Amino acid sequence: MGYQKELLIRMDELRDTAADIAKEAGAVEECVGHPEILLDQFDDDALTLAYKIANKRISDGDIDLPDDVSRKNFTDLIKEVVSESATNCPRCERIMRE
Repeated sequence: MGYQKELLIRMDELRDTAADIAKEAGAVEECVGHPEILLDQFDDDALTLAYKIANKRISDGDIDLPDDVSRKNFTDLIKEVVSESATNCPRCERIMRE
């Protein structure tokens, strides 16, 4: 398998880890009916807590970053996960309209 493909797979795994940390910190929540949909909680303190959790886990060796992914890249990924999360669940909204 080529390096780029391996890195892409690893980044997908890191995105899942970033989402888990964002959920743990309270920066996002899963929709009750659609757990694959993340909902932004608009909580800057929770986002800061997510960064702290991530940095501690990296320092403790619980999160192993690829050589070309820095701590900043990973915390940026957490920020990206949070900023891309929904305000409201689109599936729930569609159900309510029907």
